[in-house]
Amino acid sequence: ACFEKALRVLLETVLGDEEEIELPEFAPPIDEILEAVPVQSLNDDLLTMLAFHFDRTGHIRRAEEAIRILFERNGADPDIRDTVRSFYEYLLDLDETDLRASGVPVEAARELWGRLERKE
Repeated sequence: ACFEKALRVLLETVLGDEEEIELPEFAPPIDEILEAVPVQSLNDDLLTMLAFHFDRTGHIRRAEEAIRILFERNGADPDIRDTVRSFYEYLLDLDETDLRASGVPVEAARELWGRLERKE
């Protein structure tokens, strides 16, 4: 629970500002916290925040992984579906070459998008 609280504070701090901010030296890096807390164990709002953070920092593959976990866990929730749908609309509008270079499994992303559109 301590690591999750630290992660929440860090994510709220970095996402709360339009410009990239530099955290103090004593603040643990987000990746360091994630070594102690499996991404799959994070609650929905932390997963969403983490996805936005990864996207903002150019780690599209990691953002997609967080969103996919969110969908697999709670895809029936209308708010979660809206978040996931918005993310995949954005993701699939990116240049396919860049998307593949980032490591995103494009075919899997298209398949999940199709499931969203069919409301599965």
